[in-house]
Amino acid sequence: MYKQAMIKPCADNPKIEQTLGKICQTIVDNGGYIDPNISVSYQNDVFSVCKTGEITVPHAIKVPHSLLIPYQAFDLDIEDGRIVIASYKDHVTALQLQIFKDVLALYNETPLLKNHYGSNPWLHYQRHPQIIALLLRGRTGDALAVIRKMLTDPDYKDELALFTFFKNRLAFARTDARSSDVTEVIMPVIEFLTHHPQGGQYQNVYEGASNVGFMCIDAQAPVENSVTCHASYGAIDALEGYLNYGFISEYASFVRSCPLQIEIDGLGTLAINANNIIEPIDGRPEHLKNLGYYLPRIHYFDDLKLVRLSHLIVPGVNAPHSLKRVLREAVLAFDETLNDAEIAAYVKDIEQQLIEKNLDFYSELTSLIDFSSASSILARDLERVISHQQKIIGFYQQRIM
Repeated sequence: MYKQAMIKPCADNPKIEQTLGKICQTIVDNGGYIDPNISVSYQNDVFSVCKTGEITVPHAIKVPHSLLIPYQAFDLDIEDGRIVIASYKDHVTALQLQIFKDVLALYNETPLLKNHYGSNPWLHYQRHPQIIALLLRGRTGDALAVIRKMLTDPDYKDELALFTFFKNRLAFARTDARSSDVTEVIMPVIEFLTHHPQGGQYQNVYEGASNVGFMCIDAQAPVENSVTCHASYGAIDALEGYLNYGFISEYASFVRSCPLQIEIDGLGTLAINANNIIEPIDGRPEHLKNLGYYLPRIHYFDDLKLVRLSHLIVPGVNAPHSLKRVLREAVLAFDETLNDAEIAAYVKDIEQQLIEKNLDFYSELTSLIDFSSASSILARDLERVISHQQKIIGFYQQRIM
């Protein structure tokens, strides 16, 4: 048996314990690593990874690329409440097929998929179309484009359930050191790490003369008085965590603005998307390099007198003045000859409209929940999201503007 990782006993379901052990054994047998001071467990319908002692190596978990499951290479179905493999592409290896079967056996032994049908917001569309329509207005991006398409056809309900179920179990990986191709993969064991902004980062590591590849992650336990390890899914706020991954990130320190347009007297139109797109560091002027994910991509369309931003973030205490700095750049994109007093006046006007429009969005969402028959799970989750977002926006409105 493997000598890494401890599988916590699962007395009420020894089959889960056995399958977890088999997956960990497969990882180690194929050159991977799970630190002895890591425990893997399933309790209260949740898989988790915890630290049981000091970890001195750079990566607590290393899964060989040969065991990463190429998600798009499989055609999946739901039969009698279980996820099954309908077919798969020729390039899928016997090793990938076997570990995916073990991973699916793990899912199917639990009520995870059944619970997903009850808790995922998109699967409530037919019963609460007004709420879901408003949520769709709240963000933009490729994932929501796929969801919008699926929502138009009730026959896609199982496909939608699978798409959203696997969304937070996938990562994009470059599995060949000599290739620029990026593949969407399921990461055995690593997928059990849930999101936290200060969680570990997924890392592709290549070792040896033959450049053998591994998906690695450090054991970061950022929650005070907790040994549970987390991964960072990137710069997401509470609403994005809920819509894209089915959880509410109450550790998020900012709010991404809803898509909207702001008319600026004397300048033109500021169009704001809600895409999670960050301006590359190399392309930034020196005075903006430290803005991190707060800096959007800014495009000016002279013939339309329009500036389009990929996104705009209302910050909390971590970077309270980042929004003012970004808005200054947006105003200068309209007219770089403006003086400081003129810029400050325009920034103040944009801030006011931005805050009001975002608060209106969450107020409208609250009203729809109050006057609907939304299930207790959906209503409870949305109320938590709304409360978190309003708190951050309120902080900015009262302390920074």
